[in-house]
Amino acid sequence: MMNLELLFHASKVTGDESFRKVAISHAEQVMHHQVRKDYSCFHIIYYDKKTGKPIKGETSQGYSDNSAWSRGQAWGIYGFTMCYRETRDKRFLKTAAEKDGRLLPLIIPTFLPTRLPGGTLTPFKKVTHPVSVPTPVKW
Repeated sequence: MMNLELLFHASKVTGDESFRKVAISHAEQVMHHQVRKDYSCFHIIYYDKKTGKPIKGETSQGYSDNSAWSRGQAWGIYGFTMCYRETRDKRFLKTAAEKDGRLLPLIIPTFLPTRLPGGTLTPFKKVTHPVSVPTPVKW
């Protein structure tokens, strides 16, 4: 999703619409196969080599296959927003907004640092799913 902007740009500077078509097709495939019903996403989708149909989803860089992989969520929000900007196709905007609505409630409380004895702060945590939302630190 992060490389689609390059395809849109290539289409503009070369006049070759095939780059634009590839970007849109990729975004549509991600929307249909990698984005789950709750708008979290898989990291990887495996496709049947003969039929081209999806076989399974995996999140090898996240907590588990059914986790909300934070970097992938962010890439999706950016990529679908950018696809909307380039196409004005409201499907892309809806997907970005739903992903944003799914991600922000998970990361905002998770990324609040916790004060340790002595006043130092803990490092930020990775987002995992399911998430128990900690109580924010009172400063």
